[in-house]
Amino acid sequence: MRAIRDGGNDEARIAERSRPRDDAAPHPSSAGARRTPRGKAQAILSLELSRQRHAVDSMRATDSEAAELVAILRELLGDPAFVAFMRTRGFTTMPRLLHERVTGRPR
Repeated sequence: MRAIRDGGNDEARIAERSRPRDDAAPHPSSAGARRTPRGKAQAILSLELSRQRHAVDSMRATDSEAAELVAILRELLGDPAFVAFMRTRGFTTMPRLLHERVTGRPR
């Protein structure tokens, strides 16, 4: 029924359906231009740049949270009641890296 409405343009429709679709290809409305190797490389680099920026932002947020926790731990370790409480609970030592970060000097 559709072939009659389209004026019998079955060959063009069949050719378009059988053509493999590339999700990375530009939208058909962009004048049917295919991506050049340079365009593909720029798209990949753009995605990688975005990924790395996100990773750096996540690292900065994590570093900020760690610095805040170290400041809180420094304050708590300055309280003799807290230290005594932790010792009664069996926490008599601290991991080396945490100790270095809290005190600012190696063990």
